Amino acid sequence: SVQPDASTWSLQGGFSFQARGNITGQALLGYKRLEPDIAGFPDYNGIVGSGSVGVGVGERTTVGID
Repeated sequence: SVQPDASTWSLQGGFSFQARGNITGQALLGYKRLEPDIAGFPDYNGIVGSGSVGVGVGERTTVGID
């Protein structure tokens, strides 16, 4: 089994949207703390975010970017 090589936690919140019926997406923003177990690797404490946008093409297909 794979052993973790860092201790981490994060908290994120955000929203999802649908515009004009065929455009969808989400945006998240939060805080993350990362403490690597490997000596010499820096800790990280700060703001993180993610988002995605999709466009419906036809009835059953969506093209998106994460």
